[in-house]
Amino acid sequence: MKNFLLLVFVGVTFLSIGQLNGKLKKMVGSWEYRSGSGIEVWKEENSGLYGYEYRISKTGDTVIVEEMVIRYINKNLTYSIKEHHHNTSSNKFHKSMSFIADKRKMRFYNIDENTPYFIQYSIGLLTKNKLKVKIKSGQNDKPVKLILLRIKDAPEQF
Repeated sequence: MKNFLLLVFVGVTFLSIGQLNGKLKKMVGSWEYRSGSGIEVWKEENSGLYGYEYRISKTGDTVIVEEMVIRYINKNLTYSIKEHHHNTSSNKFHKSMSFIADKRKMRFYNIDENTPYFIQYSIGLLTKNKLKVKIKSGQNDKPVKLILLRIKDAPEQF
């Protein structure tokens, strides 16, 4: 009985270590905010996962607002964001933020600034077509919850 429990414990440990890559790969694809205000597109490339967030204007045009990268650096999962701000006075203004993951979870803590404090991604256990994003502005603040739904037939323009 002890050998069986040891085998189960070791097996679960190895499975939990390998789950992160699976979680990342599940994010690949196009996702639409439930409110219909934007789209996130995640692509797997050489050294990580690259994401692009687009906002949809009232006229139906799409404007890129963020470029995101999730990758391993020195065995730590990192997340970086480059924000695009579109103004009438200038074309683009970029702001960069860096985050580091909490162990093997997809909860990323900001290492550059105080806001946002953390960003967490999670995909439903039973449904693979719902991506939940929690963004917490401060350490004691209540997180804002966003829900994205997978776009089955995503257009190639993104």
